[in-house]
Amino acid sequence: MLHFFSISYIFLSSLTLSHLFLSSHFLLTTKHTINAENLYSVALTFSYPCCFYYGR
Repeated sequence: MLHFFSISYIFLSSLTLSHLFLSSHFLLTTKHTINAENLYSVALTFSYPCCFYYGR
């Protein structure tokens, strides 16, 4: 069970990191300021470990 959680955590983390990378790249190319979607992505990144810690 714990092995499954670690695999899904790595998968979700890589998804979030790639999303953050793409959105930051988009921000750099278009010269936009940080919007709500990027803040939501950062919040998701930090909420993943908390969910798995309390879900055990």
